[in-house]
Amino acid sequence: MPSTALPFRLAISNIRHMRRLALIASTMLALAACGGGGGATSGPVTPPVTPPPPPPPPPPPPAAGPYPAGLSDQSLAVGGTARQFRVHVPATLSGAPKALVFVLHGGGGAGLGVADTGAHPLSVFRTVADREGFVVVYPGGLPATDGQDGWVDCRADNGVSSGADDIGFLAALIERVRGQYGLATTRVFMAGGSNGAMMTQAFAIARPDLVAAVASSGGSLAANPRAGACAAGPTTPKPILLAHGTADTQMPYDGGCVANLGGNCNRGQVISAQATRDRWLQVNGLAGVTPTQQVVDLDASDGGPANRFDHAGSTPLRWWRLDGAGHTVASRTVLVQPNATTGIQNRDIEFAEVTWAFFNERLSGATIPSSERQINATATDPAITAEPAAGEVPHVAINPSPSVNPRGKLFVFLPGTQGRTTQTVYILRAAATRGFHAIGLNYPNPTAMGTLCGTSADPECYWKARSAVVLGTGTTVPGQTPVARADSVVNRLAKILAWLRSNQPAENWGQYLLADGSVDWSKVVVSGHSQGGGHAGVLAKSFTLSRACYFSSPADWNETTDRPDGWTASKPNATPAARQYGFGSDSDTLVPNARASAHWDAFGLSRPASGPLLVDGGTPPFAGSQQLRTALPPNPASAGVSTVLRNHGLTVVDALTPVDADGKPLFDTNGVWAYLCFQ
Repeated sequence: MPSTALPFRLAISNIRHMRRLALIASTMLALAACGGGGGATSGPVTPPVTPPPPPPPPPPPPAAGPYPAGLSDQSLAVGGTARQFRVHVPATLSGAPKALVFVLHGGGGAGLGVADTGAHPLSVFRTVADREGFVVVYPGGLPATDGQDGWVDCRADNGVSSGADDIGFLAALIERVRGQYGLATTRVFMAGGSNGAMMTQAFAIARPDLVAAVASSGGSLAANPRAGACAAGPTTPKPILLAHGTADTQMPYDGGCVANLGGNCNRGQVISAQATRDRWLQVNGLAGVTPTQQVVDLDASDGGPANRFDHAGSTPLRWWRLDGAGHTVASRTVLVQPNATTGIQNRDIEFAEVTWAFFNERLSGATIPSSERQINATATDPAITAEPAAGEVPHVAINPSPSVNPRGKLFVFLPGTQGRTTQTVYILRAAATRGFHAIGLNYPNPTAMGTLCGTSADPECYWKARSAVVLGTGTTVPGQTPVARADSVVNRLAKILAWLRSNQPAENWGQYLLADGSVDWSKVVVSGHSQGGGHAGVLAKSFTLSRACYFSSPADWNETTDRPDGWTASKPNATPAARQYGFGSDSDTLVPNARASAHWDAFGLSRPASGPLLVDGGTPPFAGSQQLRTALPPNPASAGVSTVLRNHGLTVVDALTPVDADGKPLFDTNGVWAYLCFQ
């Protein structure tokens, strides 16, 4: 199909960069304050009556479970050392909590005092817990050599470290508390600020089995990690939220010495905040994912907006870049006065709230978006040439959402003549939402097959021309641009799968490759539109596919004899006819239904005696017909495209296909695409 010049664009929010200086004149709490602020209280007033005043209301009953309602101090002996922690239980909690959230204080500050109401932004987790029904645990670090409570994270060059086994302590504490409440580790989360954020990441590295997700405010990975579990850095995927101020000098945003107040770098060094993010992106299989973005700017008096970047996938990463903010944990309710050491606090978001929202997504079963990427074929094999040469069009690859059951099948879509992979993404997403891995494959498609062979006297012209493009075999026909074996559909698919297997190992793309690096076609559903549909037919003749489905295709016609080309009938099916389906439009004049149906008949596809079955107003299984048609008009929003192309592309091209009342592709929501391709 000729190009419609309607490129698909990923839905990414507009990025807004706003930086400004602010003078904060209100009186606020100091970052390291250990106690909550309080005002004067009035004494009791004796009523001017003889009866005594009524007694005050009784306190709320203690919550059921191992700990009393409210905030309580606890201890746990680990390795002969009594370790302290605090537990906050909502007063209204009855039975097991929704989750356990372990919140780690920073180093050199308030220590366990961060749990006191209003003392620190981390205390807000208690407020959120009361509303949401989870239990908050505040573990306490041990005094470092400088006398300040802190954590032994992954830094080998931290000269003030206590040397304690904090990984062991936190693991023992998690096992104790979750055991007391009878909760699985899928309901255990950890968050922290500063040194506590580094410890949170260290724990996710060393004991990923004990937490479902983690969140870090102002923490980075060690530049010089200590031996043991920390040495290799993150290796196990883990959902993670990272928040960091771009003006943070205590945990330097650009990397360097931690809290280097004395100038001797005795607290070790960290890599940059962005490098930390990138390490987790790589481990989580998200390195090629284009994030969506949201800008939050609710307070004009802080250093700049909060920018949220969502890298979606089975192990997602949410990155909050806090423009102009320093080291203080972000909050809208516990306001901390700026100073030369910690800088300006971001007040556009509440760290406790955004962290819980991220954790709750892991609990709620909310649909996690599929991971969608664009990869140039030339990046997967140096022998592949750019197509088109003037500006390479990428492959589109979608990893299915982990919220749906995996099918263990790959859906491959081939666009039509001069069609672009980015113009037929809707059907790839439809496949992914049903548990299929999906690839829109870019391949050499500059010339229509009918232009090459429509009047050719060679009875094998169509088969030769298609085989050169699809299989990389034989010779091209007169007028056809030569196609090297490396540029064939077969090689391009094998190489993008190998690339994805190597670069996204957690997504299991390698299951579609055999030991010799060739494609395991038995797991592949091949589909295509127009020229791409005919190529899908060549693959169905050449390999035993899981399924083949044809949109407005094949179009191979001998214009001299006004008959269908013979290869669809003469070449034996490698893929059984029962696993092949076709769909066309009554208004298509480029590939009229009568022509497409003649090829479908040759493939052996069943249909009513009257011809392909009309799907409009019907529901699957459409009387079991393998040949379907529609009389619906194209999407009216595509009025700028020629009528011929609109009618030809309406079965599957994004901008042309009809949509339902919610703006979604109608042939997806009414079950047509699923019936054809995703059984």
